[in-house]
Amino acid sequence: MSEASYAGSNEMHTEDELLADVLERSAEHPNWQPREKESSIHFDAKSDSYTITSFNRGIYRNLLKRDDFELKWLVGLAEDGTEERLETLKQAAERPALQIVGAVGTLPLSTLKMGAGRQSDHLSRVVGTY
Repeated sequence: MSEASYAGSNEMHTEDELLADVLERSAEHPNWQPREKESSIHFDAKSDSYTITSFNRGIYRNLLKRDDFELKWLVGLAEDGTEERLETLKQAAERPALQIVGAVGTLPLSTLKMGAGRQSDHLSRVVGTY
């Protein structure tokens, strides 16, 4: 497990600790309507992965917990309503006042299953680890 230190601190933190901090600060965007808190999947025919963007708390929290999810960036929200792009969990940990309201990253194409309907219609269960 890799380690990182918070800005201004010599204390080292594991990726698991950084992830726990981000998950604890995850939230729904307070100014957006439910229909604006969307998730999308983008494919590239030349890639063996797909990009998923989510502003739905249940979905992006499950994505962040997956070992095969490669984070591109998080979306942080400041108290004044401005949004900030955070490239890493460490960068998010260095900005503890920000709420985390979204995530963008990639998953291997092999994780995507299309076909028969799912047993659940709960969005957060669609991206869970199976």
